[in-house]
Amino acid sequence: FIQYINAYEWSVGTHKLKIEQVARTGQIISSTETSIVVKNHGYIGKIYVETPTNNITITRQNTNDTVKVQGWAVSTDSGAKIRLYTDGKIFNTNLLRQSRGDVDKAVSGSYGGTAATPKAGFLQYVRLDGWSVGTHKLKLEQVSRYGDVLNSSEITINVQNRKYKGVMNLEQPVVNSKYTKQNTSERLAVKGWAVSEDSNATIKLYVDGKIWNSNLSREQRANIENSVAKDYGKATSKAGFIQYVNVSDWAVGTHKVKVEQVSRFGDVITSAETSVVIQNQKYSGKMYLEKPTANQVFTKQKANESIMLQGWAVSGDKNAKIRLYVDGKIWNTNVQRQSRGDVDKAVSGNYGGTAATPMAGFIQYLKVAEWSVGTHKLRIEQVSGYGDVITSAETSVVIQNQKYSGKMYLEKPTVNQVFTKQKANENIVVQGWAVSGDSGATVKLYVDGKVWNNSMQRQSRGDVDKAVSGSYGGTAATPKAGFLQNIKVDSWSVGTHKLRIEQVSRYGEVITSAETTVVIQNLKYSGRMWIDAPANNSTYIKQSTSQITLNGWAVSGDSNAVVRAKVDGNIVSSKMSREKRADVDKVVAPSYGGSCITPNAGFRQNINISNLGIGTHTIAVEQISQYGDIISSAQTTIKIESGKFTGEMCIDSPANNSTYELNSNITVQGWAVSQDEQASVEVYLDGALKCKAGRYARPDVAGFAQRHGNKTQNAGFRATINLANLSSGSHKITVCQKSRFGDIINSADTVFSIVQKGNVVYGDKGIDVSQFQGNINWNSVAASGVKYAMIRIGYRGYGNAGGLAEDPKFKTNFAGAVASGLKVGVYFYSPSISAAEAQKDAEYVLNTLRKYGYQNQVSMPIAIDLEIMSGVNPRDKNVSKAVRTDIANTFCRVIANNGYKPMVYASKSFLNDNMNASQVPYDIWVAQYSSKCTYTGNYAIWQYTDKGKISGISGNVDINICYKNY
Repeated sequence: FIQYINAYEWSVGTHKLKIEQVARTGQIISSTETSIVVKNHGYIGKIYVETPTNNITITRQNTNDTVKVQGWAVSTDSGAKIRLYTDGKIFNTNLLRQSRGDVDKAVSGSYGGTAATPKAGFLQYVRLDGWSVGTHKLKLEQVSRYGDVLNSSEITINVQNRKYKGVMNLEQPVVNSKYTKQNTSERLAVKGWAVSEDSNATIKLYVDGKIWNSNLSREQRANIENSVAKDYGKATSKAGFIQYVNVSDWAVGTHKVKVEQVSRFGDVITSAETSVVIQNQKYSGKMYLEKPTANQVFTKQKANESIMLQGWAVSGDKNAKIRLYVDGKIWNTNVQRQSRGDVDKAVSGNYGGTAATPMAGFIQYLKVAEWSVGTHKLRIEQVSGYGDVITSAETSVVIQNQKYSGKMYLEKPTVNQVFTKQKANENIVVQGWAVSGDSGATVKLYVDGKVWNNSMQRQSRGDVDKAVSGSYGGTAATPKAGFLQNIKVDSWSVGTHKLRIEQVSRYGEVITSAETTVVIQNLKYSGRMWIDAPANNSTYIKQSTSQITLNGWAVSGDSNAVVRAKVDGNIVSSKMSREKRADVDKVVAPSYGGSCITPNAGFRQNINISNLGIGTHTIAVEQISQYGDIISSAQTTIKIESGKFTGEMCIDSPANNSTYELNSNITVQGWAVSQDEQASVEVYLDGALKCKAGRYARPDVAGFAQRHGNKTQNAGFRATINLANLSSGSHKITVCQKSRFGDIINSADTVFSIVQKGNVVYGDKGIDVSQFQGNINWNSVAASGVKYAMIRIGYRGYGNAGGLAEDPKFKTNFAGAVASGLKVGVYFYSPSISAAEAQKDAEYVLNTLRKYGYQNQVSMPIAIDLEIMSGVNPRDKNVSKAVRTDIANTFCRVIANNGYKPMVYASKSFLNDNMNASQVPYDIWVAQYSSKCTYTGNYAIWQYTDKGKISGISGNVDINICYKNY
């Protein structure tokens, strides 16, 4: 059999072919299977995107800005197309192609030449107006005639709007201006001015966070346009804005008004906020509540007892109503009014008379029977037609049930009477008497605050009837004056319990009460105990003793008593082993029942101390009765110490204050001996463990080893540390000799410095100068070996005004230093008291450099000089550490944002005591006049003297060492 199939119509991929031999009946006689793979023609190609470059940042200037997508692509497929995606979505399936002779000569010959790719170039302009601000991806694919991607290229584009500067002033409304809704002539005016660098900027108005108007009307403001607008490029032709708002439909209360100056791209350039208060028309008035009087008492059970609410209220609003609240909830929104001639004559004339308040009185009756017992608060409000409260008054009433008097006496149990749980038939008898004028009264028993019996058994008490009850209605009111309750003790917990008996009226109120307490205890046993070992304050070396033996004796009258042990309050044995103690049986045990009660007086227990920490520990032993009570106890203390070893050590290298280049290796070596033959040596860099040092023989220190038992076979130690990733400046190496138990036997430190190679290297002289060095011969300075100079550019005055000034010698010093071939940086003395002033300091420095054209000649850092002047009363003497830190970071941030290297200059004490230097992420220039710098933080320049002598400078000059290549 044979069959030809056109594979052109088949999809790309693997296909399964099955051939079956089928009988005339339809049954499969036999079959076979195979598979074939269909793929498109295998074209090859190459693509290159020239513009835009990857990670390019495009700043939109206008809404019709475009990005140019250009490059070339060649392939062996003459039908290939270029497809463009933006952010994963197809933008164009067939980009415009153009001839590229340069590509034809250099590239396309490897891919079939111009016959296969007649136009190698591609070009597409993409408008940015539909793109959001942020990161976007462009993807270009070269696609064969069959839709296969031959190759592709991706580009990341960062889109940002142009940032416009501006300023705004909201003149009206002033904060918390008040407007009355019903005043139809009153309008809220939103008025002010705004200017910016964007000629298309609009003004947007928000009320309570929602847009009220997205484009406020603009108006001419010549005074602003001729002054402020000049600082923003005169881009604002109409500086003023105004909007009138009708507030009649606004809700009463405070509303937030916000105005934003918005750029053509929708970014907020500037904004201003204020608030206004909307109120209803206000009415004056007066109110007086005559009844009920404050805290007037009403009894629920009295026939027809009701609360009479009465008083008067007048106001200028004829639509006013009286509203009643009871306990904070509305009881009546329109209390009945009545005429009050007395008020009309004496009061209402001042509030519009009867024309405004035709009925000054108000009255309301409230049924007491429906109210709950207790104090209730009544509030009466005179409410205007707009719902505002004109006047109000408050009072309270007390609702009570009918009150009964009575008397009670608790006879049993007596206060703190003791009951023993294990005594046969031991019961608590609660007995006494109670009488009252309420024949429905009951007696209730509480135990520990919980009801034990709601209605105790009553019994006749003739003695009480004769002597007491007659004063409270006699036997007619209290037919059985006595009460009685028997309580079984065995179910009660050991301890003190509180009993309370209340005589309760038919309404559930307490007429009289009495309280007492009882003490429940287990059967008590006497006994005696003694700890033989360990002796008090015994000392054990942890590494040589893993357990100790606790032993002693204990006797008691309880044959079932056990002995338990605790260490530091934790039980280590709940039932210690017991043993015979003949000595105790003869002398002590007979007083407590003898050996028949305590057959094994001794106790013994091995206690593991290996898991106890170094220090003092308490061991307690308790003899516990069968009921869990402590019969007797004793305690002792032990001390756990670690094995102590003596030793000596020395660091041979690196020598103290050595200097190393960044990325080099440093060898730490020396010797260490001790009494512990298993001692190790650890090397730490700036406080962090770097490694354990290797050991080797050191015969030269044998004498030192002998002084400590001659236990150290290899006294020498050596370790190599790579200095990569360390910052320039001072670093500390610590070497510790540790015992087998982890204790530090001894340690030693050494300090070294990291420097970088470059034009400015460790040991070369650098100077800093100001007007006080006078005229300087810069060629002589350079010839003396000085490599760099830090020149004072200016200062802020330390007086109250704090004015900015240029150093009189800056211009000539800077020009002379540059001309002599020195690297040059500048510094600015700043007694600023805020971050805002520090920003102005930095801007002054940058403007001064631009003024003389020096902005591209700065090769060393630009530093802020922070110091407290002595002998004067400087303006910054009370600035906090946090603010000084903010001042330093603000100055440096502005300098860094303009492309320069920022730096902070201060003395060691100033860095430690007057600011948080660890929170400054910029280079430090530390001043410490000494043979070495002991400042522990990172620093790049060290000013080590102010009395240096340099050729070309008369008098003293500051000299510095730089550890970093700038």
